[in-house]
Amino acid sequence: MTQSAPSSLTEAVAQPAEIKAERPNAVRFWTIFLALGLALGLSPLELTSVSTVLPSVVSQLQGANFIWISAAYSLGSTAIVPLSGNLATAFGRKYCSLAAIAVFALGSVLCATAHNIPWLIAGRGLQGMGGGGVVSFTNIIVSDLVPLKDRGWITGILNFIWAVFAAIGPVVGGALTNAGQWRWLFYLNLPICGLAFALVYMLVTFELPVGPLKERILDWP
Repeated sequence: MTQSAPSSLTEAVAQPAEIKAERPNAVRFWTIFLALGLALGLSPLELTSVSTVLPSVVSQLQGANFIWISAAYSLGSTAIVPLSGNLATAFGRKYCSLAAIAVFALGSVLCATAHNIPWLIAGRGLQGMGGGGVVSFTNIIVSDLVPLKDRGWITGILNFIWAVFAAIGPVVGGALTNAGQWRWLFYLNLPICGLAFALVYMLVTFELPVGPLKERILDWP
């Protein structure tokens, strides 16, 4: 017996065709979407805001390699993307998303507590890996939950969230710079990461991948 294609987003959420997961209702879906959106917004916020705090950072930490403070984030974010699809297949969408949020939070802590430029660069690279993972895994989860016919406008909402956070990034960075509190640019990520982590942990219910781990990561080399 075959099933017809879902006629609405609510129906699609209740009966996802591409994955095996607990059936969330519409309210639960939008709560998941909110959590993913919050986590997704952190990446463009960090990407665009740091440039405005660089003068204060360089002055306080007395370093010269400030170019890598911005570049390390982009490099880490780009490097993780090719692995994200296989990571999601091998370890599951939920736990990969949680790991990405945790890595981003850890990178934020390292940046906020940095006492020299190399320390800050290392934290930015870790932040980038977490941010790139959040972006990739968010798109994977949304693709699993949302049917193709609704995916366009859902992706549009995600792009709007990205644009809003990217736009306010320099404003936030500039305000913190004027207040002499550039470290709070990174500390402010922690409550958002905590809320997103808790919501994803409680609400996202994809089944774990099956089969030996060795077979699931066979193509990594």
